[in-house]
Amino acid sequence: MISRSGKKRIEGVERNKWGQIDNKDVWDRRCKYMNGNSYYMKVHKAAKHGINVVWFSCDQDNCDYKAKQAGSVKQHKRDIHNIDVVWHQCNSCDYRAKQASSVKLQKRNVHDIGVGWHQCDSSGYKSKQASNLKRHKKMCTKTKNHTTQL
Repeated sequence: MISRSGKKRIEGVERNKWGQIDNKDVWDRRCKYMNGNSYYMKVHKAAKHGINVVWFSCDQDNCDYKAKQAGSVKQHKRDIHNIDVVWHQCNSCDYRAKQASSVKLQKRNVHDIGVGWHQCDSSGYKSKQASNLKRHKKMCTKTKNHTTQL
């Protein structure tokens, strides 16, 4: 929200009589980032400026991977070292993946399961992706020949 003076207001943030923010927990003068939550300010300072960074390391032999967030190390261990992996299986073939979203995408692209088709009203062209139909319609408009399909 913007105040009458044109300054951005943050709920719960006090300004001094000159309209300046004195609280270091909500204002980062290096990049003018503002946040009323001190936890998110700590996260911002660590991520953007390297201040008070706590590094998390992979505990596997001969692996030097480190990250600022524990979740990133956990994901690394799943992806690189196959630790705590939950495999997701396609129920139509032998495909399996570490992420359910990959199986969902594979089902859509290979088996046409869960596909929402996008169709051109003029030519009957259809696509699984809306962006392909959008490109097709531009071609239809330019050429006015609806028999040409991409």
